[in-house]
Amino acid sequence: MKTKIWSEFIIEDFPMKHEELSKKLGVEPAEAENAGDTYRYPNGKLSVVKFSSWTLDSGCDKHIDFETQVKTLLNKIRPFKKNFIEICEKYPLGLSVYIHTSEDESSPYIGWESNVMKELAEYNASWGIDLSIYKAGEDEE
Repeated sequence: MKTKIWSEFIIEDFPMKHEELSKKLGVEPAEAENAGDTYRYPNGKLSVVKFSSWTLDSGCDKHIDFETQVKTLLNKIRPFKKNFIEICEKYPLGLSVYIHTSEDESSPYIGWESNVMKELAEYNASWGIDLSIYKAGEDEE
C-alpha cells in the first residue's frame, strides 16, 4: 500500500443553515449538512444529523505530501481570509489531516513551516492528525 494523505477544513455546530454559512464565507464546501437533516444508510436505516457541519477538502491527489495538502487548503480560503476570521471567532475551524500507510512503507514526514502554523492561528484553527497504519500488503480500498 502506498501512503495516502488527505486533508479538510471543518466548521461544526453553527446555528445557521450551511448554505448561509457558505455565503458568509464566500466558499462552497465539498460536503455540508444541516442539523435536523436525515441521512439514509445503505442498509436503509435513517439517521438524523445532530450537528451542522461544513467541510472543505484540499482536492489534492492522495499521494501528495502532508505540507502541500495543508498549504493547498490555506490557498483555497486565503482570498476569503477576513470572512473566515470573522466566522471562526464564533465557530472554530478545524484542520483534519488523514494519513493511511502500511508498516512496510517509510514513515511520512508530518510537519509544516512556522508561517503555516502562524496562518492557522490567525483563523483560530485547531488541528488533528488521524494516522492509520495497516499490515504489510493490506489495503483498505
